[in-house]
Amino acid sequence: MDQLNGLYQLFIGGAPLSVIDDKLVALVGGGPDNPNPVIWKIQPAELAGRNAVVISTEDEASGWVNAKPGEQKQIEIRPLVTFETFPPTFPTDEVFLAKPLYDGPKGAFTLRSAADDGLVGRNKIEDTLARPKAVYSNTDDRDAFVVAVAVET
Repeated sequence: MDQLNGLYQLFIGGAPLSVIDDKLVALVGGGPDNPNPVIWKIQPAELAGRNAVVISTEDEASGWVNAKPGEQKQIEIRPLVTFETFPPTFPTDEVFLAKPLYDGPKGAFTLRSAADDGLVGRNKIEDTLARPKAVYSNTDDRDAFVVAVAVET
């Protein structure tokens, strides 16, 4: 897989990812109260290993954090901690491992937290209402995967 690096719209279960109350959500349904999908910046976390990435908002003001490694908790969106090295390093709770689902162009992959190897996704069993759904680390959905669609700048 080519290294993910750039601006993307991300989807889980066909739903675009966004932020509500500083938490990561999948926008299931098209409700008028839904926020807009977020454009995410994915950059390699080179010192954390192969396929290690950090995911932040487009302006890099905040990013994905596995706030409670080892527990099934919703991924938080908050300011990232960057250690002043070259290349930059990040705490493991801010690093995710992107494993491609198949060989070929980037696009579909699983994400696991580097802090606890927790799979990122929605719950296996959710209500059927068309409303935003929480996105977790350590999801119980073993079939969870993320699709990245590059955003042209």
